[in-house]
Amino acid sequence: MNSRVKLSEVCVATSSNLLQKNINKEKGAYPVFGASGQSGYIEDYAQKEDYLAVVKDGAGIGRVFYLPQKS
Repeated sequence: MNSRVKLSEVCVATSSNLLQKNINKEKGAYPVFGASGQSGYIEDYAQKEDYLAVVKDGAGIGRVFYLPQKS
């Protein structure tokens, strides 16, 4: 039995349009995550449920993170 599945079979692809200038490094209601971990906070969130994030460019390309809801 092959237990492999394509990400597209179990995930919905989205992309972030968050601007760097909107990230507060010190405080905020919800955490923001980047390719190297938590990068700050914002006042609104994009994901209602836990989710997988895939780094799409730079040195960490292809790295996958399991991240918490409301981030």
